[in-house]
Amino acid sequence: MSNLPSSEKNISAKKYNIWEFLYNRLGLHSISYFVPEHAQSLPYLLGGLSLVAFAILFATGIYLAQFYNPNQIISNESVSFIIASVPFGNFVRSIHFWTANIIFGLILLHMVRVFITGSYKRPREFSWLAGLGLLGVTMGFLFTGTMLSMGQEGIEALQHTSEIGTLLGSWGLWFTGGFSAILPFIGRIYVAHISILVILFVLFIFAHLYLIKTHGISPKAEINATTDGINNEKTNKFTEHLKKLAGWSFIFLAIVSILALIFPESLSGFGLAGVEMTKPPWMFLWIYGMEDVFGMTSLIWGPALLFILLGIIPFIDRSPFLSPRRRPWIMVFGTAIFLALLALSINAKLAPIGGKTEENHKSNIVTQLFSIPIAYAHNMPFLSFTPSVVTPSQVIKINGDGLKTDGVYDIYLKSFKTIIKLGTAEVEQGEDSFDIELKIPPNLPGDMYSVKIQSIRNKQFSFSAPLQLAVQPVTVILASKTLVYTKYPIPKKEIPWIIGIIIISLGLGTFLLTKKKY
Repeated sequence: MSNLPSSEKNISAKKYNIWEFLYNRLGLHSISYFVPEHAQSLPYLLGGLSLVAFAILFATGIYLAQFYNPNQIISNESVSFIIASVPFGNFVRSIHFWTANIIFGLILLHMVRVFITGSYKRPREFSWLAGLGLLGVTMGFLFTGTMLSMGQEGIEALQHTSEIGTLLGSWGLWFTGGFSAILPFIGRIYVAHISILVILFVLFIFAHLYLIKTHGISPKAEINATTDGINNEKTNKFTEHLKKLAGWSFIFLAIVSILALIFPESLSGFGLAGVEMTKPPWMFLWIYGMEDVFGMTSLIWGPALLFILLGIIPFIDRSPFLSPRRRPWIMVFGTAIFLALLALSINAKLAPIGGKTEENHKSNIVTQLFSIPIAYAHNMPFLSFTPSVVTPSQVIKINGDGLKTDGVYDIYLKSFKTIIKLGTAEVEQGEDSFDIELKIPPNLPGDMYSVKIQSIRNKQFSFSAPLQLAVQPVTVILASKTLVYTKYPIPKKEIPWIIGIIIISLGLGTFLLTKKKY
C-alpha cells in the first residue's frame, strides 16, 4: 500500500459506495456538473428519462432485428414469427411499442417544462434547437417504425410517404418507389430506421448533452429570476442526480413491462394498398387533421411551419426573465401553438376514416366552423395494383388515380435486370383515373418489380407505385380486404420471468428513490 500514489492512498482509506466507484472508474467527471436542488425533481429528469427510454428502444430493436426480414413479401410474416416463435419475442416487441409511445410523451413534457421555466433563453438557445432536432428524429423513428410490419397502417404510411416524395418533385425521389428497382421501398425505410436516424440521433444527443454541461442547469424560474442570475440553492453532486435518474429509470422499465404483459401489441395481416382504413398513431393525428383540412401539401408545410415556430422562440423572447408570469406574450404564443395542434388532433380523431371525400369533408367540424374550402387529399397521383404477389401468366388489376393529364399512359415493370412494357391505359377527357387488367407475360422471370406509368403526351410525367410487384412461381397468401388485428397473449411459460423483471425493477427503483444517504 505504501507504494501507491497519495491520491490512491486517500481513495483506499475511504469507503466508497457504488455510485462513487462508477463515477471514478467510468470517468464520469468528464461529463459531470453540480446540479441545483430544484433540478432533482421529476420534471427536470424527464430529459434524462427520455434518453433511458431510447436505450430501451435500441436494446429491444437490436433483438427484434435479429429476426425481422425487410423483404416486402414476408416482412409481415416475419413479425408474426417474432411474436409466435421467438423467445420473449412478443414481450420484447410490446416493450418496444409501449416505450415508443411513452417516449414521445416524455419528450413533449420535457419541452413544455423547458418552455415554461424559460430554460431555452440565452445562453441556451442552441440547446433548445438541438432538442428540436431530437424531436424531429424521434418522429422519424416513430413514423418509419409504423411501416415495418407492412400491416394496413404501415401500407397507408408508405403510400403517404410516396405522395410526399411526389410533392417534392426531383428532391423527393428517395421517398418514392421509383428510386431503386433492386431494393423495395420498405427496405430503404428499414435502413433509415436502423442507421440513418440512429446517426442523426447520436449527433443531436451529443450536441444537446455537451451544451447542457457547458451552460449548466438554468436557475429556478422564480418571479425575479433572470438569465444572468445564479442558483443560490444547495447543489448536488452529479452522482446524486444519476442516482435519482436511475431510480426513475427502473420504475419506467417496470411500467412498460407491465403494459407489455397486460396489453401486448396486436398485429394486422399484410395491408391492402390503394385504400384508407386506418388513422395514424396519436402523435401524428395533428398532421392527419391538417391533411384533412388543407390537403396533401400540408404534409410538407405543416410540420415545417411547426418546427420554424418552435425554433424561433429563443430568438424572439429576448427578455431576461425566466418566470412565466414575467413572459405573458410568449406564453400566449406557446399556448396558441398547443391549442392549434390539439384542435387538429381532435378534428382528426372525430373525422371518418377515409374522410377525404366531399361528403365526409362536409361533416368536418373545422371546415364547418371556419368555412374552409374543400381540399381533397387524394388529388395526388397514386398507383396501386392487386394482387401484390403473382405468378407468370396471371392477370393483375392496376388502378391509377389523381392523374391530372388525360390521354394514354404506358405501364412498365422494372427490375434490376429487366424493364418491360406491360401495356397501356387511357384516362378519358374530364377524368383523372383508370382501371385496367393486364396479363403478366408467361416467360417473365421471378423477381421484384417496380410498377411505373408514364404519360405519352407528357414524357416528363412518370409515377411509380409505393409497393413493388412480386413475381414468383409459388402460391402466396394474399392480403385480406378487411382490417383484422390479432392479439397474441404472452406465453404462460414466460410470465414468471417477466413478473420477476417487474418486481426487481420496482424494488431497485424504490430503493434508489427513497434511500437518503449514500
